[in-house]
Amino acid sequence: MEYKYNLAKLQYDKEKLEELIARQSRRVGQAFPKKLETQFWTLNLDRARDNINQYVWIGVLTYFILTLLMIPGDYWIIEDAFFAHDFTHCLAGLANGAFCLLTLYVFAHYKQLNLYFPYAAMAVVFWSVISMTWLTITVYTPALKLQAMMIICMIYILGYILTGVKPAHMLMTGLTAAIVTLLMLFSLHVKFDAMVIGRVLIGSCVLGFAISKMLCARERMIFLSMKRADISEKIHRIHTAELLHLSQHDELTKISNRRTFDEMLDTCYEQAKRDESALSILFIDVDHFKNYNDF
Repeated sequence: MEYKYNLAKLQYDKEKLEELIARQSRRVGQAFPKKLETQFWTLNLDRARDNINQYVWIGVLTYFILTLLMIPGDYWIIEDAFFAHDFTHCLAGLANGAFCLLTLYVFAHYKQLNLYFPYAAMAVVFWSVISMTWLTITVYTPALKLQAMMIICMIYILGYILTGVKPAHMLMTGLTAAIVTLLMLFSLHVKFDAMVIGRVLIGSCVLGFAISKMLCARERMIFLSMKRADISEKIHRIHTAELLHLSQHDELTKISNRRTFDEMLDTCYEQAKRDESALSILFIDVDHFKNYNDF
């Protein structure tokens, strides 16, 4: 019977999920079998794109408020001797941040570009780390240089949390961006504290990776629980359908029983009354049915 096969398969899948859940409890963040792992990260990316689409206007408002707070603050702390240079860099940094966020939104919003969203996300993080570090480190006002540390850390953490990209892939992107940034600053003979900037770049990248791994471990457990609940619901539906079938059909002859006849008669009678149409009932007597029944 097909329902028994489906039920046995679902019970087997549920047992395997129970084993995975137990394994995840013992070793947090362990990878799933290939098929489940693909489903998990596909769901993660879909959720990241949905969040970006859903909260885009909140993001725009937040960035607008941040801009209103930063511009006057930068205006007052920039030294007069470097005002034109440093203030231009501040405005360029804000415009660059808006461009990066807009790029993420475009790849999340348009279905034709959805497939390339994770690559776009890694490219945005790579570009934003390099460009924002250069824009903030090449200013002359010391207070603005300190602000660079916070901005770099925010870029890394947001890159890990918002994009849904695998932490390992984002870690490689972040470390590559850090190395390229340091090499670029050295090659352009920019004056900076290599030890401090290196610690900020690599430290922020590792911090974002650790936070992302912890969040992913939690998401893995939620994913497995959802899969288990979905299978339990399917099993329940099969049991319910089978009980309904047994209540409406004769087990020996496999034909509808008196209960089904009563239900269908009521339904057809009400339909005939509404449609003002005729309703006929045909009685069929089967000769020698007892012999068939005994056999």
